Amino acid sequence: MKRVTGALVVVVALVACSPALATARHARLVPINGDPLRVKGTGFAPREHIRIKVFVGTRRIGRRLTASRRGSFVVTFKTVRACDGPTVIARGSRGSRASFNLSQIACLN
Repeated sequence: MKRVTGALVVVVALVACSPALATARHARLVPINGDPLRVKGTGFAPREHIRIKVFVGTRRIGRRLTASRRGSFVVTFKTVRACDGPTVIARGSRGSRASFNLSQIACLN
């Protein structure tokens, strides 16, 4: 009887959590242009305040912006090219995080 009760509790908990799991958002950050570097963010919270940092060698470039009602944004870094091998990190005020790194190896001719 204890096993049945325990299993029932687990099933009820999963059913109760399933709407929250189904609507969970995952922040994504992708490059959409390479020269200059243009980045698109999606899956952030609606109107979330975002801090973006781009690291290229010893340089660090930062920007602040607000995501749209749909939790997305596009930002251009005019002094950065994809072949510079940047690392881009976006952190939102509500806990959203996303990042990527572009390798210089792909740009060798």
